[in-house]
Amino acid sequence: MKTAGRIRSAVTTVTAGGYLYMVLAVAAAACLLDPTGPAEVPGIVMLGGLAVVAAVGLYWYLTGRMTAGRLITLLIAAGFVLRLGYTLYTGAQQRQHDVEQFGGGVGHAGYIEYLYEHFSLPPGDPTATWQFYHPPLHHWLAACCMRLVTACGGSYQRAVESIQYLTLLYSGFCMLLCRRLFELLGLRGRGAVAAMGVVCFYPAFILLAGSVNNDILSVTLMLAALVTALQWWQEPTLPRILAVALCIGAGMSAKLSAVLVAPAVALLFLWRWRWPAPAEPLRRPTAQFGAFAAVCFPLGLWWSVRNLIGWRVFPGYVPMLSQDNWLYIGGYSVWQRLFGWIGYPMKTVFISYGLKQDYLDYNPIIALLKTAMFGEYDLAAGRPWLLPACVALFALGTLLALYAVWAMLWCLIRDGELPRPYKWFTACLYGTVLFSYVQFCLTYAHACTQNIRYAMVLPVLGCFFIGRRIQALCGAGKRVRGWFLVGLCAAFCILAAAVYIGLGV
Repeated sequence: MKTAGRIRSAVTTVTAGGYLYMVLAVAAAACLLDPTGPAEVPGIVMLGGLAVVAAVGLYWYLTGRMTAGRLITLLIAAGFVLRLGYTLYTGAQQRQHDVEQFGGGVGHAGYIEYLYEHFSLPPGDPTATWQFYHPPLHHWLAACCMRLVTACGGSYQRAVESIQYLTLLYSGFCMLLCRRLFELLGLRGRGAVAAMGVVCFYPAFILLAGSVNNDILSVTLMLAALVTALQWWQEPTLPRILAVALCIGAGMSAKLSAVLVAPAVALLFLWRWRWPAPAEPLRRPTAQFGAFAAVCFPLGLWWSVRNLIGWRVFPGYVPMLSQDNWLYIGGYSVWQRLFGWIGYPMKTVFISYGLKQDYLDYNPIIALLKTAMFGEYDLAAGRPWLLPACVALFALGTLLALYAVWAMLWCLIRDGELPRPYKWFTACLYGTVLFSYVQFCLTYAHACTQNIRYAMVLPVLGCFFIGRRIQALCGAGKRVRGWFLVGLCAAFCILAAAVYIGLGV
């Protein structure tokens, strides 16, 4: 009996702490060792992994040990299994964004290969080669990963595929960061479980786990910046504000769009400086903000300053595609693009680039909803049996997105338990990211700019607001409505798992 008790205690310690993620990471490394393994491996990994997660959950439930925290841990494990399976059946050249071919010398692939071969930045104007204008942090890490694999005797193709191990870990860390973010914002109980369930099974995060460009690292560091900013808010010490500076600066060294978290973080800084709580004054604000600037500005702006001085490339440069490009949608008016919801959106749940259809998706909000579920791909192509699940997933995802907007308005206006600084923080963050996304879509009027990967903070905030609403309903005794929302979130998770398991069959 004592031995059984020790085993149960050890299992509890491993699953409740960060050790679980270490175990999952080691399992992922073992699964990714051979990129030419049997085609059945991804399905076995996903189904087997989910079965193990379900068995542990059933054991905890039957023995009366299931808690909201443990259920969230199981959801994170299940989300990681789905990401791992997707990475296993998705190659480094499959379903990618601006990566191009390894060996071609352009795109993110060419950028990574140059760093791998020369271990130095490409010389000359970074805008002269497609995608070389991006800051190099992700590409450096990918090149180092490739070097490590080849140094250990792995083939070059194995080294290329190993980049997905990094992006898999980044996407996995996003779940842990979201869990901490929700905790800091006061989300708990069923609301936290429902919110984390949608985050863990959210299709865009699964797709980014296999994407070898710099998007997912940027998103990870943005979420880390939000977490560290809220930790600083609760205890404004110098080490914590330096952590915020490192996260924002590193995020901008991966992709300049990470700066989008800065206005919301600055709002927290200003709030704490001008209106400190009586028991928590901000001591030495000049020293703290000065230290933040000394770390964040050089780390985040060095790439832009280098390019501005060397080649007069202004910060925020993005190459403008030609109006002759087949993806150009600038012929539609701003009114049509923002409010043209009727007609073409009903033809398919997948985004259209005019390859199989006689039209291009031109509404950025509709495109946002489509790419959030399926990226830029027709997942039912060659798999007609998958189409009903895709349609149901898109319908439910759209319903949750619309409800998230209503829940946000409710939280910002009527939620008396959410502190006012948090309301301003989340509202500023949501508005900044949404405005940036819409402006980007209108300025660079091509169908390919309308992708959720440019606004991944929005679904995270949407999950938080839905969770807050569920928490409020259950706390007010309106359990039927609360459980109904929980059921919708659970159905979304099941559909997402079914689609992305079916995609690998």
